[in-house]
Amino acid sequence: MMSCVLGMIVALIRRRKILSTMRVNLVNPWRCRIVAIKFKKLNELSYDDMWGIEFDTVDQCFDFYRNYAKVHGFVARLDEKGQDFNGNLNMRQIVYNREGTRRKKYLEMENRKKDHKPITRVMCQAKIRFHYDLILQKWRVTKFKETHNHDLIPPKYIQFVLAYRTMIDADKAQADSLHFYGVRTCHIMGFMVAQKGGPNRARFTKKDLYNHFDRSRRAKIKDGDAHAALSYLVFKADEDPLLQGKFTLKDGKLDNLVWADGSSITNYQCFGDVLAFDTTYQKNKYNRPLVVFSGTNHHGQTCIFGCGLLSDEKRKTYVLVLNMFMEIMGNK
Repeated sequence: MMSCVLGMIVALIRRRKILSTMRVNLVNPWRCRIVAIKFKKLNELSYDDMWGIEFDTVDQCFDFYRNYAKVHGFVARLDEKGQDFNGNLNMRQIVYNREGTRRKKYLEMENRKKDHKPITRVMCQAKIRFHYDLILQKWRVTKFKETHNHDLIPPKYIQFVLAYRTMIDADKAQADSLHFYGVRTCHIMGFMVAQKGGPNRARFTKKDLYNHFDRSRRAKIKDGDAHAALSYLVFKADEDPLLQGKFTLKDGKLDNLVWADGSSITNYQCFGDVLAFDTTYQKNKYNRPLVVFSGTNHHGQTCIFGCGLLSDEKRKTYVLVLNMFMEIMGNK
């Protein structure tokens, strides 16, 4: 009788250990090692707990804080690092990705060709610093600040942040299969979102799906740059249904090519009373001149109506390309 009771107790203890281990692994694949030899979820870690964490490698340090940041609604990035006399890494600091301020030399640059990007740095002090302990041969926390001076991202939106968006291999395989049989990208996205139970459960956005197909298309192009150009326009037409293009062949090779996207066609319908085309651009490696069809809108700003690649600069070629452009625009 006693042995039976002991057996039941041992089985119960084992079951609790298994359930506890399953709970940690399912909630988060990264388990942090606390000095008190206990495991917690990342969102359960207190300020005092952080000082007892240690890791074997610096990569584990960054992976830990990256997952910690995701759970708490922000993004982490690598910052300062330190080395010993032998050049070995012995210190690594990780901060909030919007920490600090933009350098003055970029703000005061006089010969800037593009407008400034929006200022995103907010001087947030949230950070963590790891030092390598030579005695223990472990990376340990030596500095930690958890306060933020900005709003954190709600958990239901954190997966839409660029740093956390990803397509796993299973998603890529399913999307490739549907795309192979001619299903449009927007329909593939709608199907996969519905399959996962809503946009909040998808690990990626429609833009990520388009980028995946774009990378796959570039990797599969083997028939030269002309085929690549036509394949690119076909791919863009899937994203922009109004995009149109025309081309001519000579001896089975691409001769002239004209194209215009949806916004260019719309602008031409509104502001195409006066059309100018410029061929003063530098020729590409195939010695093909580029022609840009343009005009001005009601604000006096330049509007691009379309582009073309010419086989040569003869008069008949210009006439041919201009007629191709007019056909795209409905002969207006």
